[in-house]
Amino acid sequence: MGAGPYTIDEFDANKDYVSFKPNTEWWGDKPLLDKVTFTGMDSQAAINAFKNGQIDTVGTGTKDLMEQVKGMKDVVTYRAQQTANTILQIDSTKPQFQDVKVREAFFKAVNIDQQKQIAWNGLNYEEDPAGSLTLFSFQPGYTDSMKAAGWKFDVDGAKKLLDEAGWKEGSDGIREKDGVKLTATYPIFSDDPTQKALAQSLQAQEKAIGIDLKVDVRPSSKFSEDYTSKNWDAVGLRFTSSDPFGAAWFCQLYCSDSGLNLSGVGDADLDKQIKDEVESLSDPEAQTAAAMKLEPEIYKRWGLIPIYNGPSIVTAKKGLANLTPEPYVGLDLFGIQPVENVGWEK
Repeated sequence: MGAGPYTIDEFDANKDYVSFKPNTEWWGDKPLLDKVTFTGMDSQAAINAFKNGQIDTVGTGTKDLMEQVKGMKDVVTYRAQQTANTILQIDSTKPQFQDVKVREAFFKAVNIDQQKQIAWNGLNYEEDPAGSLTLFSFQPGYTDSMKAAGWKFDVDGAKKLLDEAGWKEGSDGIREKDGVKLTATYPIFSDDPTQKALAQSLQAQEKAIGIDLKVDVRPSSKFSEDYTSKNWDAVGLRFTSSDPFGAAWFCQLYCSDSGLNLSGVGDADLDKQIKDEVESLSDPEAQTAAAMKLEPEIYKRWGLIPIYNGPSIVTAKKGLANLTPEPYVGLDLFGIQPVENVGWEK
């Protein structure tokens, strides 16, 4: 906000307060506002300030927050697909997941629609399948790489894969092989009720095919250490994207030394393929097309899959323009909308 049309006016780190004023040295279009202020608040304080008319826009991304602005006059709630990804990942180096058929079965047991319903309960939000980590569904050139790889929610198909891999159903419904139960540890790093509900749903989905998924609730402070040390068998991860050109980050997602991809399904051959077929291309459209062509082949290794993108939900006073969350239109992480266009409708 303070790079170009505006410059910092006041800043107080202790109060989480910063204000901006028009930059007299700015050479472009004149900003529409005389002053812009941001104040850091927790969600309840922010919603109270919005209801009292102290601030003009507030995040309302939960069912409870939505209820609190329901019925307010002269406000508008905007919903948009967030430039973010929630993924599910398996550590293929763990003994129970070294067989690709077991990994494929694990993912095909996941009812993604049910996961979405739990995550977005009460938000009145829907989105197209998040079938790629390279492009979002609203971007030109997007195709569903998950579908192209052969993924679908298929309990019977998942059971058949486990049968073929030699895992037989025991008397308790859990699969066994050579006297070993088919179990996996799935940590969550939050006691948030929604996160618990999502984990319990996944646990039930895996149990339906005979995998005993043990949910382990851990403190958020342990996330970085446990994730990087692979102190898990399966794990969920969420990250945001601030660059609309996803192909530029293809290796960061899928190369064998990537910090995001700890599934262990990457190798030197795949790294070379990414370098030769994607990274070597200088034309952006050709590079994107190449990335979208290779992505389904990576998913067929069944190490990680995208689950959903999720909503960005903001409620604002009626008439506030160009500060809404839609990608390429408003205040989104892709940063396409010039900040000097933020203002009030006449």
